[in-house]
Amino acid sequence: MNFFRKKHKKDDVFIKSYSDNKILSKSVHFFLKKEDNINKIPNSAYIFAIFLCIFLLVLLFFRLFYLQTYKFDYFNSLSYGNREREAYIKPKRGIIYDKDFNKLVYNKPKFRLYYIPYYITDDENELNLLKEKLKNKLGLSDDEVSKISFADYIDKKLIKEIYDSSLALDINMKIKDFPGFYLESSYYRKYDDLDSLSHILGYVSSISPEKYEKNKEKYLPDDTVGDYGIELYYEDYLRGELGLERYEVDSFGYKSNIISTSEPESGYNLKLTIDYDLQKKSEEVLKKVLDENDLEKGVVIFLDPDDGSVLSMVSMPTFSSNDFSLKNNEEIIKSLNNENNSMLNRAILGRYAPASTFKIVMGAIGLEEDIISTNTIIQDKGYIRVVNKYNPNIFYYYRSWESTGLGYMNIYDAIARSSNIYFYYVGGGHEDFKGLGINKMNEYFSLLKLDQKTGIDLSYEISGFTPTPAWKEEVKGESWSLGNTYYTSIGQGDLLLTPIQVANYVSYFAKEGKNFVPHFLDSIYDQNGNLIYNYEDQVMISNIFDDYNTSVIRQGMKKAVTSGTCSRLNILNKDLAAKTGTAQVAGSLNNAWLVGFGPYEDPEFAFVVLIEEGGEGSETAMDVAYEIIEYYFNR
Repeated sequence: MNFFRKKHKKDDVFIKSYSDNKILSKSVHFFLKKEDNINKIPNSAYIFAIFLCIFLLVLLFFRLFYLQTYKFDYFNSLSYGNREREAYIKPKRGIIYDKDFNKLVYNKPKFRLYYIPYYITDDENELNLLKEKLKNKLGLSDDEVSKISFADYIDKKLIKEIYDSSLALDINMKIKDFPGFYLESSYYRKYDDLDSLSHILGYVSSISPEKYEKNKEKYLPDDTVGDYGIELYYEDYLRGELGLERYEVDSFGYKSNIISTSEPESGYNLKLTIDYDLQKKSEEVLKKVLDENDLEKGVVIFLDPDDGSVLSMVSMPTFSSNDFSLKNNEEIIKSLNNENNSMLNRAILGRYAPASTFKIVMGAIGLEEDIISTNTIIQDKGYIRVVNKYNPNIFYYYRSWESTGLGYMNIYDAIARSSNIYFYYVGGGHEDFKGLGINKMNEYFSLLKLDQKTGIDLSYEISGFTPTPAWKEEVKGESWSLGNTYYTSIGQGDLLLTPIQVANYVSYFAKEGKNFVPHFLDSIYDQNGNLIYNYEDQVMISNIFDDYNTSVIRQGMKKAVTSGTCSRLNILNKDLAAKTGTAQVAGSLNNAWLVGFGPYEDPEFAFVVLIEEGGEGSETAMDVAYEIIEYYFNR
C-alpha cells in the first residue's frame, strides 16, 4: 500500500505526449475505419486525413524540438528548483552565568519531529492507515497524528518536540520508513533549580505572529524568544545570528546532497552580578519565615552600593522558569496568575507605602532646608492635636505608634526610635513650628527620582507614585489637607514606592551621597570567552544633600541598631545601620519593612526586606534580615 504521493514532472510530460498521440490515432482511425461505411468515404477525405496527420506530427516534432533545445535551460532550472531546498540553521542561545561564572542558564539538546504535507497521501483511507502505522512504530499519540494531513506545498509542519535523546534516537532509526518525515535537532533552555532566580532570569517562549511579522529578517516562524526577565531584556545579545544551508533532496524529500552552508553565530554569554550563595540563602530564609508565619508574599534585595550591582533579589511567591521550557506557556501563565500572582516580581512591580523607612529621606530634606538641625528638639507626646481652621471646636489627632509618647527627640533619636510626631513636624509643621510643606517635599522627591523608574535591567519595571495637591484635586475631587502632608512625611497615605526604589535611597546613604542605576549585568563574552563589553556604572543621583546632613542620617540609622528599633542586629556585632518600617494597609495586616547597610564605615551591601502582612518591621522582617546578614559575614 503506497501512502505517499509520487510526482515526477518528466513522467507527466511523457503521459501528456502519449495521450496526444493516442487522440491523434483515434482521429485517423475515425476516418479510415467507420464500421461498414469505409468504401463510401471519398478519396479526398483520405488525402485530407493523411495531410492532417502529417501536419500534426510535424507540429508535434517542432514543439518537442523547441522545448528540448531552446527551453532546456529554463526547464532544467525549474527541475533543480524542485530539488533544491534552503533551511535556516538556528544558533545556540547565549549562556548566563552568576558573578563567579557558575551557569544559571544553558542549552540542552531537544529534537523536533516534522513532516512535509506535499509528500502525504490525499486519500483518506490511506492517510488513516499511515496514522495507525505512525502510532504503532513511532509511538505518536492521537493528538499528534491528528496534525498530519496533505497539502500542496513543501513547508515543514511540526508534529512534536522530543526532550529524551534515547527516544529521539529510536525514532530516527525508524523514520526512514516514512517518506516526508524527519527529525531536526535543536536546543531548549535549562535553568538553575533555584526558583527565586526565575523572576530575574525570566524565560523564553514561542515567537508571537505579531513579533515575527515585524522581525522576519531575524527570526523564524517557529523561533523562541526571550519573554521575561534577563532573557527578554538582553534578547538581542543572547539570541545569535541564523545560519543557512542549501541542499538537494530526493523524490521523497530527504536530504541527498549539501550544496553550501553558512554557519550560525551563537549568542553572546552574559555574566551577571548575582551572588549565587547569597541568593540561595535569601530564598531559603525568606521562605522559612513566611511559612512559619503562615504568610506567602515577601521581598529581599541586596545591592552593592559601590556600583548598584544586584547581589540578590528574591520575590515570593515564585515560579520555575524550567516549566516554560517544557510546557505550554499560556497554560502555565494562566495557572500562576492566581490571587498570589506568582508571576509578579514584587521587587520591581509591587508598589507599597514605604512607611517609616521613608523617615531617613524626610530627615535629610528637613536638614537640607534648615527646617531642623541636630539641635532641634521636639516632644513626642504620642499624638498631635490639630484644630480645624474653620471650626475651633473640631480637633484632629495624628498619633504615634507609641500611644504614651517617646519623649523629647532630636533627629538621631527620631530615626533610631522612629518617632512619627517628630516627622509630622518636619513635613507639615505644627503651631509655631514651620514644616516643609508638600510642594517643597515634592521638589526633593523629584530630585531623588522617586516618581521615576530606577532603570534596572529588567523589563516591565514600574515607577513609584508621589502624591501632589493637583493630583488629589483631579483624581479624588478633594483639596489637599495638612493630614495628607503628615501621612506622606512618615511614608504613608498615597505615597507608594517599589522595593527596588527603597533599596536605592538606602544605597544613597550607604554610599554617603550617591547611588547608581541598579543592574544585573556585569559583562558580555563571545563563545570563545573573549570579553565584548564591561558594564559601565551609571550614577542615578548624587549630592542631593550636604555631606554633613547625609552623615547625620547615617548616624541615626546606626543608633537604631545600637539602641533603637533595630537593636537585635547589634547582636551580630558587625557595625550595621538600619531602619524599620511598619506600613498600615487598609483592610489588611501591616506590611513589615527593614532596610539598612553594612559595615558602617565601608559598606559592602545595602538591603531591603519586605514582608506583606508581616506586622511589625522589628519582627518578621528582622527575622529574615538577621539570618541572611549573619550568613553573609560568617560564610
